[in-house]
Amino acid sequence: MKQIIGVFGNPWIWGTFLMGALVAWFAPLDVLDQSAALRSFTELMGQIFPPVVGYKKSSKFPQVSALYFSLMFLLGPIWFWKHLSISRHTVRQPSGKIWSLPRPLRVPLVILLGGALFIGLPAFQLFLNPGYDFHVMSISSSRPSLGIWGPLLTTVPWMMFAEFFLVAKLAFEKS
Repeated sequence: MKQIIGVFGNPWIWGTFLMGALVAWFAPLDVLDQSAALRSFTELMGQIFPPVVGYKKSSKFPQVSALYFSLMFLLGPIWFWKHLSISRHTVRQPSGKIWSLPRPLRVPLVILLGGALFIGLPAFQLFLNPGYDFHVMSISSSRPSLGIWGPLLTTVPWMMFAEFFLVAKLAFEKS
């Protein structure tokens, strides 16, 4: 719990949430028609992150969704570095021991399972997701939902990448 509070207590983290929520809730519906710079920015981000285009196509407010996802994917590396810097201080147990598995077993386990979970899922969300909308958090049909639930789809993948790098580093350490 202390780690979660540590992550979200960081102004860089809640600041990105707030910025995304403000865009989702208050940006005009034709925001990309009003600004050529924002339109160019979202087109560039759509080429890098295909979910920007996918969510734009599936949304009831396509220009706001495109701007939101472009901005949040751009801010994602902040989440990566902040989560990495906070997590690396909180992983070790009080005894100083990290693993109970012997090193020859834990390295392949971290590479196979951790790679699939902490690299595969985020890579899908950032680069392959065609704009899936989950009924529990319908971000394509509700601007309040986009502001509240959107960060789960845009920032959590960066946090999962950070956790994988941290755990992989610790798995290769001798203990």
